Amino acid sequence: MPAPTSGTAATREVGDGDWYALVLLDLLLATGRFRDAWTRIQPLIEPDRSAATRLGATRAQIALYATFGDFETAQQLLNTAAGLADRVGSNQLAAMVQGDRAIVLAEQGRTVEAAAFADQVLPQLGRLGPGPLLAWSGAQASTVTTTLARHAAIHGDLMTAERMLFLASDPAASTGRSFDAAQLQLARGVVWREAGRSVEAESALLEARHGFLSLSCAPAAALAQREEARLAAVKGMSASARPLYERARDEFAQLGLTREVTAIDGILRT
Repeated sequence: MPAPTSGTAATREVGDGDWYALVLLDLLLATGRFRDAWTRIQPLIEPDRSAATRLGATRAQIALYATFGDFETAQQLLNTAAGLADRVGSNQLAAMVQGDRAIVLAEQGRTVEAAAFADQVLPQLGRLGPGPLLAWSGAQASTVTTTLARHAAIHGDLMTAERMLFLASDPAASTGRSFDAAQLQLARGVVWREAGRSVEAESALLEARHGFLSLSCAPAAALAQREEARLAAVKGMSASARPLYERARDEFAQLGLTREVTAIDGILRT
């Protein structure tokens, strides 16, 4: 998230200095410091906080629950977030919540429903608005499209995957964030792998992992490592795939992401 241009902008969009607390939450989630993020969320969702602050903290909660595979709770919190967005009265923030919904659905493998929500909100996320909120909205558009592109490809819907990959290019470039550029490369690597473009996929996945590592974004780096392992397996290079899977497994384990660890263990057993 970008820093606001003035105290007035911060107050209008998230409530006094709470903007910076929400920025910190974003960074903690990206770098895999999930326990710290959870601790910092709690005071930001108290009733005495502004609706906008509670909305930002609730969206961080949604991301946490989805990361650990508790999609039922994530869906319940999405309804809470939608209500808070209505109270704030911001169409842009409401669209971001619907973007969160598309991301959660995609991570569940419900890519048809996710694509429907993405198509509804992407035009709104791309509209002009106040500087800080516009940049925040652009980052959300990048995450929605790249996440959906990856999951649609993995679930065999290459048409949706390639369409979302095309739509991801502009927002990923417009934010100027290295993280969004790495997200785009990760999505390209997965989509190209599933489309049989192995050489291009390998280059994109390596670039994505390097980008995430340079930013200390451990969860995304582990994800890129797992996708590299899948590529090696697709190419029939089992001797190369196994150590890549093992490395990804160890990185997920260090983050406490047991769902991913269990899935990789199943692959290694077979």
